[in-house]
Amino acid sequence: MLKLFNTLSGKVETFHPINTGKIGIYMCGMTVQDRPHLGHIRSFIIGDVLRRYLEYTGNSVEYVQNFTDIDDKIIERSRKNNIDWRDIGWKYTNEYLNASDMLNIKRATHYPRATQFIEEIIELVQILIEKGFAYVTEDKSIYYDVSKFPGYGKLSGKNISELKQGARVQPDPYKRNPFDFAIWKAQKPGEPYWHSPWGRGRPGWHIECSAMSTHFLGQPFDIHMGGQDLIFPHHEDEIAQSEAAFDKQFVNYWVHIGFMNIKGEKMSKSTGLFFAISDILKEFEPDAVRLFILQKHYRSPIDYNRELLMQSSQALTKLNHILQQTDTNTRTLNKSLLQKFEEAMDNDLNTPTVIGQIFSYIRENPQDTATPYVILKALGFRGKSISHGNLLDKVMRIIIETRQQLREQRHFELSDAIRDKLSSIGIAIEDTKNGSNWKA
Repeated sequence: MLKLFNTLSGKVETFHPINTGKIGIYMCGMTVQDRPHLGHIRSFIIGDVLRRYLEYTGNSVEYVQNFTDIDDKIIERSRKNNIDWRDIGWKYTNEYLNASDMLNIKRATHYPRATQFIEEIIELVQILIEKGFAYVTEDKSIYYDVSKFPGYGKLSGKNISELKQGARVQPDPYKRNPFDFAIWKAQKPGEPYWHSPWGRGRPGWHIECSAMSTHFLGQPFDIHMGGQDLIFPHHEDEIAQSEAAFDKQFVNYWVHIGFMNIKGEKMSKSTGLFFAISDILKEFEPDAVRLFILQKHYRSPIDYNRELLMQSSQALTKLNHILQQTDTNTRTLNKSLLQKFEEAMDNDLNTPTVIGQIFSYIRENPQDTATPYVILKALGFRGKSISHGNLLDKVMRIIIETRQQLREQRHFELSDAIRDKLSSIGIAIEDTKNGSNWKA
């Protein structure tokens, strides 16, 4: 049986779904004020692997991944660059989805955005006010009173009486307590807003995830995922407001993914210390990125450097011939290797052990490619050459011929624009002295 490290208990626990065979997962997604980077992608690949493994073992999974498309940072970027805040959100949402598709991350069942759930957020805020867990300030913002929730700190292990105000806990003169947090923010001049019973405003950061996850998955639901940096205050605050509102446990299992570091510092948009995933995918195959991430246990930090990614790319060449298969006879699969795979995955998603098993097996059993193929597919590897079908190949030949005609007529800008557009969806055009080729 699958065992996962549950941040709530601090222990590895046997996973018991609420409904046998049907599992609900909520993954905290991006705040789309900047480009998606490798740190984001690590979390989303781990979420993809957990989902795929649950499906491999016969379950159906309802997978929800949100986009925070309104917050202080998006508004500040909009103001600074004189760009509509909605355009910023759409730009980076689409950049993520394009990269996600290239990386073979399965599309979520639902991709809710905070601005789509204003009505549900307002209803949740009203419940918290009525039950005495939230208060209206002079400027008509709404704050959650953490002193009213006895369980505050149970996820992070922090004792509220010993806490000091940290970098991610914003100071505000209207707060009763330093760690009270905004669940509704009154409009400031020039900011976007929605109408509410308290006046014009917008949702706070934490409240959106409680509203959206409960809308799709109910309460409690099975698994809530996200990076370790979200444990406090974001996930701690989600628990406080959700359990206060509905008098029941919010989530049964909390799964948190370790940091992606650069020279010991967390990869982060706020510091500018990050590598955009779209840039990485211009140089490395998507499967090399997945292999790089899965060679480390999901709870351990990864210290990124380009040389390690190059090593993963070189190691991938040993797997690519396996991934070219299109047919697998299940009657010939090696039951022992499959059992080892399942035992490692059941042990808190021990993907480094699985990767090691695969390389050892293909070295000792080069004639059997079918069993490693099944395991690699269960982990989400796609293979260097996607099976596009004859129609797509014909379409690409037409595009290549059209580009060649444009180049001969010296319309280089249009030719390059076609190449760049195809690159943005994961199709690379290579121009050589012998003609042009394409690959994905």
